[in-house]
Amino acid sequence: MSRLRQCAFKTTGSRPSEPRAPIPALNTSKSSRRKSLKPKKSLRNIRDFEHSYLHQIPKAAFQRVIRSLLREVSGADYRITATALEALQEVAEEYVTNHFEQLNILANHAKRVTVMASDAVSLQLLDSFKR
Repeated sequence: MSRLRQCAFKTTGSRPSEPRAPIPALNTSKSSRRKSLKPKKSLRNIRDFEHSYLHQIPKAAFQRVIRSLLREVSGADYRITATALEALQEVAEEYVTNHFEQLNILANHAKRVTVMASDAVSLQLLDSFKR
């Protein structure tokens, strides 16, 4: 029995089949890359969370953090009403949401999808110029 030559493509009969056409390269032009970097979905999610009435931070965890901060600053246990805690939570969530939205805009400007620490530094620098 003679050894057969191994080939990458399937042959039929005694003569080898014609070579296959090369696989076309993916379209890697600048315009297609630019379109893929548009984070429409993340910005839409941010806006949806902004207009929702549900809290993103759990109420009990936020309450513990506020009470521990009050203890550290004043050294005594202060009582705080539920409406005051809710107002603080609303403001904190709005601040964090706006901050991350601005960080996302800076990352988009750098043609990135991921928010990096350098974006936070740039945002601090921009805020210092604004004031």
